[in-house]
Amino acid sequence: MSNESENEETPPFDVERYEAESQRIRDIGYRNYWNRMAQQLVGKTIVEARYLTKEEVDEMGMDWWYDSTVSLLLSDGTFVFTSRDDEMNGAGVLKAFRSDGTEIVMPHIPMEE
Repeated sequence: MSNESENEETPPFDVERYEAESQRIRDIGYRNYWNRMAQQLVGKTIVEARYLTKEEVDEMGMDWWYDSTVSLLLSDGTFVFTSRDDEMNGAGVLKAFRSDGTEIVMPHIPMEE
């Protein structure tokens, strides 16, 4: 019995496209580029805030995470959560401060109690 996915070839990495996109980001400026990405969250409403479950983390392919982090579900279905780094090597910590300067503590917590 053959597995069709084993026979499919992975498309080659497009070096020219990568270099062109990298240059475009450098031309715009990193902070400006990533601020544009962040602006996609503006105007959305948080409809749910909770810690990720083990099942969710496993479904996202991050079964090596041993801590959970706060997640936010936004009004348009966007799902937001923190990560230790860009490579998703572990749960991150969300920092929040009220208008009076007091902190809302949201550390990463053990995945399973």
